[in-house]
Amino acid sequence: MLGVDCKLLAGVIEDRREIGPGLALRFEGLGWGSARVWVEMQAQYDLARERKLQTGAEAVAQPSAETPGAVPAGAPGIAACGA
Repeated sequence: MLGVDCKLLAGVIEDRREIGPGLALRFEGLGWGSARVWVEMQAQYDLARERKLQTGAEAVAQPSAETPGAVPAGAPGIAACGA
């Protein structure tokens, strides 16, 4: 349904891969929020992670289910990857 490899999606979920513009557009096409929101969340996460590296700050907060644009539990497309 997403048109991406399950390994790529698992990498995003496990914080090993980033959400780029292409994947953000696929999420948007499934009704999982706007591509702009996904790209902005990735940029905010990247910035927080870099600040942590430079300052030794505490762990970067992970987006919660309440985060605008977050994939809802049981969303279509996820089940195809066994999630």
